[in-house]
Amino acid sequence: MALGVLAKYMMLAMGGVAVLWLWGLARHGLLARGVAWRVLAVMAAGSAVGMLPILAWNIANDWVSFRHVATLAGVAGKAAKTFLTPDRLPEHLGAQAGIITPWWLGLMLAGGWRALRNACTGRTDEAAADAPLLRRDILLAAGFWPLWGGMTLWSLHTRIYPNWPAMSYVAGIMLAACCLADLLAARRRDAALRAEGARTTVWRRLVPVWAVLGVLTFGLVHAQDVLPLPPQYNPATRLKGWADLGEHLDEVRRQLPDPDRVFFFSDAYDMTASLAFYAPGQPVTYCADFGRRMSQYDIWPSPADKVGWDAVLVRRDGPDMPRQLGAMFDSAQVTRYQSTHRGKPGRAFWVVVLRGFNGNWPSSGSGAY
Repeated sequence: MALGVLAKYMMLAMGGVAVLWLWGLARHGLLARGVAWRVLAVMAAGSAVGMLPILAWNIANDWVSFRHVATLAGVAGKAAKTFLTPDRLPEHLGAQAGIITPWWLGLMLAGGWRALRNACTGRTDEAAADAPLLRRDILLAAGFWPLWGGMTLWSLHTRIYPNWPAMSYVAGIMLAACCLADLLAARRRDAALRAEGARTTVWRRLVPVWAVLGVLTFGLVHAQDVLPLPPQYNPATRLKGWADLGEHLDEVRRQLPDPDRVFFFSDAYDMTASLAFYAPGQPVTYCADFGRRMSQYDIWPSPADKVGWDAVLVRRDGPDMPRQLGAMFDSAQVTRYQSTHRGKPGRAFWVVVLRGFNGNWPSSGSGAY
């Protein structure tokens, strides 16, 4: 718990999962006396240890990460003013189907529903009192539904990013595997029944179709480089071309009067992070605040010690540039660079060569998190 909380606040949800699991076991007489209190005490201690450095850092930085999470979760900022936004639900479900794939999501939900039913009734499909299977179903239902179901319900209030329910996939993958194993076993039973002339369930015959769809989909994803897809219709195009951009930035840097006195930055933190990897020499990169929400880059040092240096700004938007650049540099030259990946078009970037940094680094003070 301590290490998990340090990595992601969502780890705190494991406390709720543990409570539901312990309650389900106790409800069916499967929990020894005194175990629940010991488990909860250890989890509370782990959470407290993990949260101490987080609290100390937030106290020293105006609770910025808590404000950030609260805004994303829709309990602060503009999203908090509107409680019900049903149009977000289809986006969330579509994103989940895209990440998990529709058939595996279907197996997760089918296996999850069966596990939840068994956890509530105390019965399993195998026997009325099969303790090991019942323990499994209680654990997986507690690990899946509160996290995945809770995020799905919350999508009625605010936007849920596709990776937020990821912790539920730990139990969800096991639920899908259990469901698939039972489905294959049922197909074998159906084959025996059909051999005797009996009627069988039609949808179980679709398992080979699901397998073909899975192979086809993953084959298309990994083979899209060789498919005759126009770049504007290939969703993977925006992920390509970063290595080529890095080589182009190296050429740009070398053409400046003093290549060793050039820094790189962007106005979007995802592009800034990518520049830190792909820019020549993997340098420290900076993220200018021209009106975006606050990020970690606003807490880290600015390039205030690079007065007199030249710079290269990389943006996803153009050709109009932020007006603040005129107060930061002596001159700016804007070009659009079409990157390539394995000889085909990749992402297009706007590259701005800036001369003579004067130390004026922007801070919009928008208060957005």
